[in-house]
Amino acid sequence: MAGVGAERAEERLRVLTTAMRLFAEATTDIDRLLALVARHVAEVLGDSCVLLELTPDGTQLVARAAHAVDPSAMALVDALIAAEPFLLETHPAARAVIETRSALLLPVVDAKTFAQRTTSAYLAFQRDLGIHSLLAVPLHAHGSPLGLLTLTRFRSTSPSFDEGDRELALNLADHAALALSNGRLYVAEREARIAAEHAMRSHRAAEARFARFADVGLFGVVVFRLDGTILDVNPYIERLLGHSREDLVSGAVPWSTLTPEEYRDADRRAHLRLAEHGHVSLVEKEYLRADGTRVPVLYGGGRAGGSSDYVAFVLDLTERKLAERELGRLQAERAADARFRVVVEAAPDAIVITDASERITLVNGQAEHLFGYARAEMLGQPLARLLPTDGSCSPVELCGRRKDSTEFPLELTVSTLVTDEGTRSVMSIRDVSERKEAERELVAAKEAAEAANKELEAFSYSVAHDLRAPIRGMHGFAQIVLDDHGAELGPEGERLLQRIIGSATKMGALVDGLLQLSRLTRTQLTVETVDLSEIVRSIVALAPRADLELVVADGIVTSADPALVRSLLDNLVGNALKFSGKVAAPRVELGRLEGAGEEIFFVRDNGAGFDMRFATQLFAPFQRLHAASEYPGTGIGLATAQRIVHRHGGRIWAEGEEGRGATFFFTLASPLPVMSTPPSRGIKVDQA
Repeated sequence: MAGVGAERAEERLRVLTTAMRLFAEATTDIDRLLALVARHVAEVLGDSCVLLELTPDGTQLVARAAHAVDPSAMALVDALIAAEPFLLETHPAARAVIETRSALLLPVVDAKTFAQRTTSAYLAFQRDLGIHSLLAVPLHAHGSPLGLLTLTRFRSTSPSFDEGDRELALNLADHAALALSNGRLYVAEREARIAAEHAMRSHRAAEARFARFADVGLFGVVVFRLDGTILDVNPYIERLLGHSREDLVSGAVPWSTLTPEEYRDADRRAHLRLAEHGHVSLVEKEYLRADGTRVPVLYGGGRAGGSSDYVAFVLDLTERKLAERELGRLQAERAADARFRVVVEAAPDAIVITDASERITLVNGQAEHLFGYARAEMLGQPLARLLPTDGSCSPVELCGRRKDSTEFPLELTVSTLVTDEGTRSVMSIRDVSERKEAERELVAAKEAAEAANKELEAFSYSVAHDLRAPIRGMHGFAQIVLDDHGAELGPEGERLLQRIIGSATKMGALVDGLLQLSRLTRTQLTVETVDLSEIVRSIVALAPRADLELVVADGIVTSADPALVRSLLDNLVGNALKFSGKVAAPRVELGRLEGAGEEIFFVRDNGAGFDMRFATQLFAPFQRLHAASEYPGTGIGLATAQRIVHRHGGRIWAEGEEGRGATFFFTLASPLPVMSTPPSRGIKVDQA
């Protein structure tokens, strides 16, 4: 709920800042300002807004501007603006809003009652829109009533006005009333200036009055001719420009040299207007002082009566410019601060900002949720309340402590922020409890899997090793019986003994294969640069075939364990030679491909091939896709090849087609060592 309130406060601040800027920009045009107020308030707060202005005698309200967010209601808006005013005497509710300077918030029934004494056009506007909620707020500025704003909601999707809307409407009305009052003052000032210019040219008596007024020194006065001759200046001009009256009147300091180059074209045009119309409107420009610095001024003038003399009025704008710049800076700072707070509140992590003494100055809603404290409970408190130095976490971890005293591991990023009030530390805090638990579970699962794998390997080695002696005995005794008593047993006995000897031989080969598989995971890898091309050529040279076409690219090298890679190629090339033995022109190829940033090696033959539906069975021990009588073997070779590839952190797979050969692909990526040294206890710091 605190996060929702903060968001609503930030939104209200943004709306008021925008309204203040928009209203201030339109103060020089009253009609535009009125329309802007009605439209902006309708868009940010209600479905429609009507601005009713109080007549000068204070007895009537006139609809000066209205806006509805629904385009179909604009005809009602136009009719309302053209309607006749209504009397406050017959509308006590409106009079009460203006006199008490308080807002009136009404549900639909009372909203209809509020409207029933108004003009027919206003009543039609209320009725035809189907209003279900109404809010009326006064327009007051400098202690004087200006009128009121009535806001309505008529769309079915719009909720009724609440107290938050009432507060925002009052703030908007205050800004609108201030802008309207300033606009009236601007219009009055402009009209006064025009009247003064007319009066100045009316007769010579006005010149005398003006001369006396100039001596007061509220602004600068220059009497001149269009040829540039300076006839007189008042003391204000002397102080403003740093030149004496004598120097300016005598021409020792030409008046034209006091205007910077970029303003001289505008001066020439002003002189042409003076000659043609007898006066020139007020403009802003700069003059050069005697010390070379510039001074911003407001400049205007006209003909002095019916003579050829002209009078210019010069007002120093230095203080106003400084005030404008300061106001602009403050507004920019407020806007930046508002944007910063919105970003902080929207952050997915807990944000805590501290001052130089590590006292908390700002937190966001995520920090409230994470630590269990309300915002007010954290502000001004030491950071150690949230991040204790005596926490129960390990020395390499940071701990957070919630309001209920429970602790949790966290990840902390700190940035520095330099402000007018000093350096601030901005901390982004993330609860990593779930991640730490997942890491612990992963480590436990890995250790369990490694232990189980070691037990399985030890079991396999033990079983295979223990089987060798009985198998040798079976083979030896059967051979002795065959040699010593074969004649007595007859042909059938000899055949059965031969089968026993063959089965024992096959069983021995299977046991040797199992032992080889077990040894693959028990030996230490020795990684060196090996030449796969030379290994394949040497393997084929041990069993040469005249009809074999061997295709081996030169220079196929990689980093791997030499003994294991030779065993890998022994199995793959041996498979290729065996299964291509029955084709008319056998062909075996070793090659290399580049794919996805890794080297891929392959051994290809044009032999018996296999059905891809059974490809997953190729690398399982003792699994065969061809009859042993057709292609003899133990069924261990490809399982051995897979184990060697996996020891090197690589992959192996096969593609084939029955009667059209097979290709075995493999990679030999050596895994990087794992860093086991824990990080030191610390905080990640970003210098901002």
